[in-house]
Amino acid sequence: MGTRQGTHCGQFSGWIVAMRVALLLAAPSLGCSAAELAPGRATPDEQRAARAAQQAAWVKAAEARTDFTVRGVRLGITLPELESKLGSEVVEVRPERKPGWKPPAYSAYQETLRLADGSKLTAGFSSPVSGSLSGMIMYEQTLREGPTPEKLLGELTARYGAPDEGGASGWWLTWHLKSRAPVADNLGSFLKIHFRTGQDGKVEYFRAVLNDYKFMMLDEQNAAESRRSAERRDYERQKSDNVKF
Repeated sequence: MGTRQGTHCGQFSGWIVAMRVALLLAAPSLGCSAAELAPGRATPDEQRAARAAQQAAWVKAAEARTDFTVRGVRLGITLPELESKLGSEVVEVRPERKPGWKPPAYSAYQETLRLADGSKLTAGFSSPVSGSLSGMIMYEQTLREGPTPEKLLGELTARYGAPDEGGASGWWLTWHLKSRAPVADNLGSFLKIHFRTGQDGKVEYFRAVLNDYKFMMLDEQNAAESRRSAERRDYERQKSDNVKF
């Protein structure tokens, strides 16, 4: 179900745009190595070696991260599984589904659930070609009386382990994860968390994004090919074998 909901990065529709928005939301967490921040202090070979070492560390860390969840929800579940998991916590669903609704045959779709505590969870699903599996979970909260950043950081580290990356400014954290897609290094998925504080110095906004973008990009390619194949079959069915008059 393609939604027309927007984020503070602008309006988007369909999964692939939502995936790119999720990447943009988390862009400040894509920190540079010391060599990249100070290119005059390292040779190009040293910079490449530093990046390779960093990449290898991410791959090793991702291998051990097999069960990351946000609000109890993990990547790779279906829409019925998501709704069953959250159950009575859901008070609103957007976009509304008409009777007889079915997911689009050859494109991804997403759904936003408003929960009873005021939080919001948006899930992006692959097309039925790839099993209609969740490839993005974005969870957002605005807090009345949040914890201190230090307390929240401690809780996040206890839950997920130390992050692989931290933003140069603000509170941006990244954990690299294995992708469902068959990619050489197994990377292509992540958990990115951002939060900001209010005037009292406590956390007032929290966002967590689980995103298997390599899987969703592969789904987009496979769905496009399946659509073209279906169109070719339909075109062939409209042809006749002989002239009749």
